[in-house]
Amino acid sequence: DQTRIYDFSLIRDTTAGGNSVDVVFVLDVTGSMGGEITEVKNNLGAFASSLEDQDLDYRLAMVTFLDVVENVYDFTEDVDLFQTYIDAQYAHGGGDWKENSLDAIYAATQLQFRDQSTREFIWITDAGYHINAGQTTLTVEDVVNALLMNGITCHAVAGSDIQVQYTDPITYPTGGDWFDIN
Repeated sequence: DQTRIYDFSLIRDTTAGGNSVDVVFVLDVTGSMGGEITEVKNNLGAFASSLEDQDLDYRLAMVTFLDVVENVYDFTEDVDLFQTYIDAQYAHGGGDWKENSLDAIYAATQLQFRDQSTREFIWITDAGYHINAGQTTLTVEDVVNALLMNGITCHAVAGSDIQVQYTDPITYPTGGDWFDIN
């Protein structure tokens, strides 16, 4: 009904008897994202602890991007190792306003998910994205189809200025939510 849900918790779905979740961070690492990258670094431990407290069998992965996909970090169960991936990130590049979220999200759909896992993307950006232009040949429809075909829910942590035009067309079809980056 288009009503915003502001409180969100990732809980175990026991209806299928499984408790595995594969979580992928899709992270914009351009110059304007310095504060947000620091927040991800500072809160990863608490996030992992919340998954452990719910007795979830989780794995973490990450894709970083600018105008190109910069890094793809495969799934790991090792929070300390994943923290080193996060700690290596820094704000750099950018320049133009739009970034390459579409290629980054699509690259994340190509990771090797476990068969019965719940699949969640946490897409963090403060900019719109290129669509079927010089940086990417992908369209929003291509990306949404890849997400749906892989049973992935994509959540966006982004500014309200890009919510309607950029994040909603990707998050809503997958059952994901938007969270204000501020």
